[in-house]
Amino acid sequence: MAAITHTRIAPATTSIFAKVKSAIARYIEAVIVARSRSEEMARFQNMSDRQLADIGIARHDIVKIVFRDKLHV
Repeated sequence: MAAITHTRIAPATTSIFAKVKSAIARYIEAVIVARSRSEEMARFQNMSDRQLADIGIARHDIVKIVFRDKLHV
């Protein structure tokens, strides 16, 4: 006599705690990135036009440079 057993793979469920932990981690990472960008902007803005020219940056390009990864420039 043969028995047939059917097993179904249940979809993975993520606990609410794991979701909250992930959201907090994403928030902290966003704060760190924003602070880093802010510091970089301040550093460039505090440079003279001559200093910027020496490193090959025009003042109007500072935002493009700081946000180059988001602007895909």
